[in-house]
Amino acid sequence: MFLDKFLPRKKNTDFTVLLPRVAGSRVYATMLTDGVKPYHDVLIDGRRMVLNSDSFADQLAKDLKQKSPRSVIVLGGGEDWPERITLAAKRYGLSIAFKPLTLA
Repeated sequence: MFLDKFLPRKKNTDFTVLLPRVAGSRVYATMLTDGVKPYHDVLIDGRRMVLNSDSFADQLAKDLKQKSPRSVIVLGGGEDWPERITLAAKRYGLSIAFKPLTLA
């Protein structure tokens, strides 16, 4: 169609969860995922995060699993974040993938 070239292209993600510099409460983790809908492609952008916690990762994974995203990509998140979010995702059966910062 002629107008297709003027319409915005679909992004690689439907929803981006912007993580804070310092992980907050479980309630805050829940608030971050409020807009996620079933079958969304979700990007967890943790490039600014420097301090995280097990409980924050756990709540984020739990909430995302309940929302049934099509995919979850994790970017950045601080030193311990990959291990924490991986363990939490496994606990809830959430499939996640990591995007190297060099490709961001």
